[in-house]
Amino acid sequence: MWFVAHVRMQERQTTDRSSSYEILQPMNDHGAMCVVDRSTDEVFHVVEYDDRRLRRQLAVFAVGDSVLLTLDRVGGRGNVWEATRG
Repeated sequence: MWFVAHVRMQERQTTDRSSSYEILQPMNDHGAMCVVDRSTDEVFHVVEYDDRRLRRQLAVFAVGDSVLLTLDRVGGRGNVWEATRG
């Protein structure tokens, strides 16, 4: 049973495509923000960024704004993601 769960988790390492996400919580002082994929209602905690430029661009988004991103899971940690340009 553990192996099946582990494989499924490995398959979910990336969102595999650019998607539109809505900002739920804007970027805080530590660089973390929450976004939601409204097509699935999945919430993602974004804590890393492809580069400084993307981080600066995302820092100005407000609650309810939409942004096109690709998300990749950060290591083996829970629901923690890195954003790359969509």
